[in-house]
Amino acid sequence: MGRYFSDVVDQAIQDLYYCCDNDKATAAADALLLAAKEDDGDACYFLSRCFSGSCYSWEYHPFEENEAAAYAMLHQAISLGSAAAVLGALRMDMLTPELKEIMPFDSIQEAWEIILEKAENGCAFCLEKNIGGNIGKMSIKMSMEMLENTDRKTSEEK
Repeated sequence: MGRYFSDVVDQAIQDLYYCCDNDKATAAADALLLAAKEDDGDACYFLSRCFSGSCYSWEYHPFEENEAAAYAMLHQAISLGSAAAVLGALRMDMLTPELKEIMPFDSIQEAWEIILEKAENGCAFCLEKNIGGNIGKMSIKMSMEMLENTDRKTSEEK
């Protein structure tokens, strides 16, 4: 098992976000696809980012934007319990009521706490990308308030 995610996902994060080698990026996406086929929710999420355009992967990487594939992988990631996918969808304003319904977490806060723990244990991706940049006590407090309000709205909708 990888340090933060599965071995495949930990390596893919390194090759996709901290390396400028297109061959490694392509190999990482191929490895993510194989892991996604084996129901690795986090692999599905990181693969969805490859299809999401240059806002979510380096513009020089050889990936073509494919909105339908990105959403399908995000949907699968959330249904398989990827906390990173839940927060990624929230950050991209794509956490629809349907996706909230299929997520196996009791609340968005539960997913947030999983990613926060990874960030506190040194996962640079969780710190920089998923939680939204520099994490200080104030941004954590503001993020938690936002999540609590989102969870309350979801409960009121039911």
